[in-house]
Amino acid sequence: MHADLSANFYDTLHAYLKAQKFGKLKGASCYLLSPSTRDESLLRPTLSYILPERLPLIVEHGSYIVGPPDLAIEITSPNDYRPQMDKKAKIYLQAGVRLIWVVWPNRQIIDVWQQNSPDAPTAVLQVADTLDGLDVIPGFTCPVSAIFAEA
Repeated sequence: MHADLSANFYDTLHAYLKAQKFGKLKGASCYLLSPSTRDESLLRPTLSYILPERLPLIVEHGSYIVGPPDLAIEITSPNDYRPQMDKKAKIYLQAGVRLIWVVWPNRQIIDVWQQNSPDAPTAVLQVADTLDGLDVIPGFTCPVSAIFAEA
């Protein structure tokens, strides 16, 4: 199910980004969110996106990208729990990630986290709702049901 959801996100979002010439979606990349050596500063979202204007500023250190992506998509596993994923979303926000989508496959919901609400998701989307790229990917919308289709 995780692979199917990742493919659905990639197909839908990548096609939009390519058509709009907004850059490209990254697969599971490792981000060193801060130069500290703390374990929690190294995270690997399922998918991520960096705005094209920020790409020249991105530094790679070995196999890590130093700094935050603009969008992090985390597809949870059956052994992930809300407190753990909330903590991870907060770490992303503190590092400067602007938009986070935490996907819960078994419940078919997506938690939307944004900078303006660092303590809790700004929305919890269900299959009848629409996912929005907001100001990170302007104009992108997608029915949540399309993300969970055939997953």
